[in-house]
Amino acid sequence: MARQGAAAAPARALMRGEAVRLAQQGRLDKAAALCRQLMQADAADADTPALLAAVLNQQGRHVEAAEAAGRALKLRPTHAIAAFNLGNAMLRLERLEEAERAFRQAAVAQPDDPDALCNLAALLQRRGAAAEAVELCRRGLGARPNDANLLSNLGNALMVLGETAAAAEAYRKVTVLTPQDADAWRDLSAALERLWRLDEAIRANERALALRPGDPQLRAELLYQYQHACDWPQQARMAAEVDRDIDAALAKGETVAESPLSNLGRCDDPARNALLARNWARVPQRSAAGLPAPSAPAAKPRLKIGYLSADFRDHAIGHLTCGLYRAHDRAAVEVHCFSYGRDNGGGYRDAIRAGADRFTDVMAMGDAEAARAIRAAGIDIAVDLMGWTTNQRLAICAARPAPVQATFLGFPGTTGAPFFDYAIVDRVVVPPEHAAHWTERLVFLPHAYQVNNRAQAIAASGASRASVGLADDAFVFASFNQPFKIGEATFRAWTSILGAVPGSVLWLMQQNDRAVVNLRRAAEAAGVAGERLVFAPPLPKPLHLERLALADLALDTLVYNGHTTTSDCLWAGLPVVAVRGRHFASRVSASLLQAIGLPELVADDVDGYRRLATALAHDRARLAALRRRLAANRLTAPLFDTDLFARNLERAYRLMWDRAVAGLEPATIEV
Repeated sequence: MARQGAAAAPARALMRGEAVRLAQQGRLDKAAALCRQLMQADAADADTPALLAAVLNQQGRHVEAAEAAGRALKLRPTHAIAAFNLGNAMLRLERLEEAERAFRQAAVAQPDDPDALCNLAALLQRRGAAAEAVELCRRGLGARPNDANLLSNLGNALMVLGETAAAAEAYRKVTVLTPQDADAWRDLSAALERLWRLDEAIRANERALALRPGDPQLRAELLYQYQHACDWPQQARMAAEVDRDIDAALAKGETVAESPLSNLGRCDDPARNALLARNWARVPQRSAAGLPAPSAPAAKPRLKIGYLSADFRDHAIGHLTCGLYRAHDRAAVEVHCFSYGRDNGGGYRDAIRAGADRFTDVMAMGDAEAARAIRAAGIDIAVDLMGWTTNQRLAICAARPAPVQATFLGFPGTTGAPFFDYAIVDRVVVPPEHAAHWTERLVFLPHAYQVNNRAQAIAASGASRASVGLADDAFVFASFNQPFKIGEATFRAWTSILGAVPGSVLWLMQQNDRAVVNLRRAAEAAGVAGERLVFAPPLPKPLHLERLALADLALDTLVYNGHTTTSDCLWAGLPVVAVRGRHFASRVSASLLQAIGLPELVADDVDGYRRLATALAHDRARLAALRRRLAANRLTAPLFDTDLFARNLERAYRLMWDRAVAGLEPATIEV
């Protein structure tokens, strides 16, 4: 018998080698069958179940892969390959705590193995432990300095930490090591874009597209970059290609490449916007954690409200909502904030935390873990503040952690997601004829959907026109919207207004150098001297609000209005001329101007917008009267009454909850 066992061992080794070859050839079913045969022959062999786990992971059979890896680890707890494949399986199953334990086990088994360090770092970065991920990548690079995977993971972790310049350097090294890798160029482009080195970012993405021609994702990202650069000829060319990509993906039932947020900035058709949102909403539905159904709502005097966002920080959402949490009536609601974004300083995170009853950081949790944390907190109404904006995690809400779920503020349109019962809006941004485009039932607030912070500070540094580069005798039009909102039609209207108001200038935000060049070139082509465009750098919010008052009149953008930008102008005492557009994103300024008591500043079309702005520039007395009304209305009209907004929002929550308690389906609610 001993001789038979000894003789069988080489045969089993040959069979295992054959299983490896089959797996390498992609013949996974045969490889798995051979592994199972070997496991039946030798129950004490740890190498074969470890191999089977790898094969099953490739097949997407992650539960079985985890079982096979677990068997190998019981036989040999230090089996690095088994631990690695257990980690991969748990990662795919969104069981991130178990994935981390497995990857740490692999790293312990092979402490100096760059591959083990690389995989653990990738998981830690995803779980929010980016600092440790950076340390592990650098350890691995000490042994293997030209490892493209380690450098890529290092770049990813540095991006999370906000060390964007260092991330760009890591990604640049990857492009040198793997110059034919389109993803490496795409990563570099993303880092350069965040640094607003847009010329370089566009060149990197164009290189990626040259390597992978026809890639819809790269085309969609390039389109967005051309928008930010105000490169309208390239934008028009790429938009035509992206629209063809969208139609092809929709026809095949595939997920479209362009994000719903990007689409809003160039397409004002609410039906088309909704189509993209519904298409994207399928992804978080598929990855939903699958919690058991929440318990039936019960009558209660005080509701637990859970706000979810990546933007409890120095960000437009942080600016707008900072005063809301504190203003809530504690007899009506208990305020919970669930954060999955990194603090970027400025004091906003601290103020939001102080205003909430409970602030929970779920950034390091997977979607399933975060959903369980919300469920464990007993949240009655989950309120998503993101929609399809950057860093969203709608998959958390797809798991249905709360009995009632609503979307609010962050995204100006429907999410297209059936797991949101309600969307909180107003009747200006969503007129009745647009309701059919929404998957959510609409909750109409009585004044404006946008909350504002009545306590927002305005600096008193003594800023003057001379100190910010403006002439004292010029009529100053201003628009501090991001360049991607300045479409060709908007700029054509602006140059027409400048042409009709001699001596006027247009004061704009300087975000990237390429936009500055392109806008000045477009002005010259329209017969307006390029120096009549004055560009201002970003400033901390209180200083920015102070300088806004130095302008005479703000001009809104057309397809995607100023949202926080418009309310900033109004809070600073600067009137805004706007157009009532076709979709939510182009109707926000109309909502805000109505809520501040200045509806006459909203034009019905572009011609009316040009005439109104020109007339006000030529009638200083009329403009001065408007500014006096705005100053009087700031603290008396509803727009900046945070307490009034909180009471109306609490009534909305109560109406949502009472319907659920009564067993009624969500329905339109008028507050």
